[in-house]
Amino acid sequence: IRTAQLAITVGSGLFDSKLATVRSLVESEGGYIAGTDAQASPTDNPENTQIRTGVISFMVPAAHFDETIDQLSRVGKVQSEHITGTDVSAQYVDLNARLANAEAQRDAMLALLKQATSINDIITVQNQIGQITAQIEQLKGQIKYLDDNTSYSSVSVSLMESGAPVQTTSDSWGFA
Repeated sequence: IRTAQLAITVGSGLFDSKLATVRSLVESEGGYIAGTDAQASPTDNPENTQIRTGVISFMVPAAHFDETIDQLSRVGKVQSEHITGTDVSAQYVDLNARLANAEAQRDAMLALLKQATSINDIITVQNQIGQITAQIEQLKGQIKYLDDNTSYSSVSVSLMESGAPVQTTSDSWGFA
């Protein structure tokens, strides 16, 4: 599973066109936009213009991840780039083994259900089948999550026009 966060500075007045460039790039690489957040900050210059900043988050097919990052570096001046990767191979194998085991247990319980003769036995076996079925659905959900996150990579790009104030975080205690 690979993720990237980039901070890119673009020329003054170019924010909208560069944001459109990023959107086109995502579309051309077969990805999709997960969200955008843009805002304008007033400046102290005599023309009273505003400086635009924003974040665009998107998913891109994992096979196109490196190419997408390369193309993003041409949108403007890259101020920072953070790329991470997590190997989930062992987790994936473990989940599939647990799924196969749970499905085998369910099949055994279904065979027992056919042989059950008393109402008590039938209810007990059906309860077990219900618990195993819930476990199977949970395992399938975890496997699907891994499938989705390994086939698509997450990218977040912060775009800032030149002259934008540096984003700082502070708290109400005065400590940073």
